[in-house]
Amino acid sequence: MNGWNRIVQFSLDGEDPFYLEFSGGAVMLHDGTHGKPDLTLKGANEVFYKLMTGKLDRMRAILLGQISFHGSVKDAARFADIGDEVRRSVKFPP
Repeated sequence: MNGWNRIVQFSLDGEDPFYLEFSGGAVMLHDGTHGKPDLTLKGANEVFYKLMTGKLDRMRAILLGQISFHGSVKDAARFADIGDEVRRSVKFPP
């Protein structure tokens, strides 16, 4: 995450809006809506959970319209890489 200074907004069905602020190698969680996010993810909260736990392929979810993003493809790919790293280091319940 070093050198990746971005705001990632989440607009998930059934959840209040929140965003992650990546800055200086750290990440901070904020409630609400950021005025100018670099990347916005939209979809159902269940779909996002399945993506983050590896139970759903991200390309399949995008192609089927289960989740969408607004922002650069490069930022979306970088965020996906971060998600892959989190998934490798955290044990999610079945």
